[in-house]
Amino acid sequence: MAVEAKLSETVELIQARLNRSGVARLRRLSWLRAKCWGLVLSIFTAGLTTFIGKGEQPIELFKKVELPEGPLVVVANHSSHIDSVALVAMIGRSRPVLVAAAADYWLTDKASEIIARASIGIWPIRRDSEQGFEDLLKVRQLLLSGVVVVVFAEGGRSETDEVGQFHTGAFRLAQETGATVLPVAIINSAQVLPRHAISAKHKPINIRLADPMKITDAVEQTKSAENKVRDLKDTSVINSAGFGFSRVNRIAFGWLTTAVVHRSVVASNFCNKPHN
Repeated sequence: MAVEAKLSETVELIQARLNRSGVARLRRLSWLRAKCWGLVLSIFTAGLTTFIGKGEQPIELFKKVELPEGPLVVVANHSSHIDSVALVAMIGRSRPVLVAAAADYWLTDKASEIIARASIGIWPIRRDSEQGFEDLLKVRQLLLSGVVVVVFAEGGRSETDEVGQFHTGAFRLAQETGATVLPVAIINSAQVLPRHAISAKHKPINIRLADPMKITDAVEQTKSAENKVRDLKDTSVINSAGFGFSRVNRIAFGWLTTAVVHRSVVASNFCNKPHN
């Protein structure tokens, strides 16, 4: 009971801090996380590519994906820890984003908590209790203020890489707030970072966006979204040759890196210059 009480205290503290932090700060943090994770994915995988539906026209990672305006809940399948990274890298470039995450997994030790809060940006929920949906509802104000909330609707990672049964929580949240739901299929992530793996394999990840949904019947539309994601998940992964390298090249020679290098050169010249 002491452990559960401590966990509950931590969850409520994090939720309160996020609500106080404001959308502007979350937008800046999301943009920074998206840029950092984009670079990581560009180096250590064969690239992250977004597609609309079953289309074959890729949206490159360094481009902003056009997301539905207004309050938005993204629901996705979940097979790998890299799923959160992929969605933050895709969404965070254009919108502030928080990922609903299991408190009993991410907040049980300090190292995991730091990773989850600092590098991903989580909204903790107590999934193994009746408190779970109440925790999700507490993100309401941030959601209505423009923060995209990502929910892995299966409630955990799939052990088989098959899309499991979706829970209704995200859809009930959307119905109560008037938010749009965007079903998303993440393809090949389990092959890039399998369960228990400590390093990523150089393979591609695809994200496919289904049609947005306005929720009027949470239970019925939960099943509909599950079917949409399952259908898109069955699409063959597309590997764009040289795609990751081109993104790294853009980053390496982009304005930010150029500015850092220039500043370093100026500082070095100053330090090496004789002073009276």
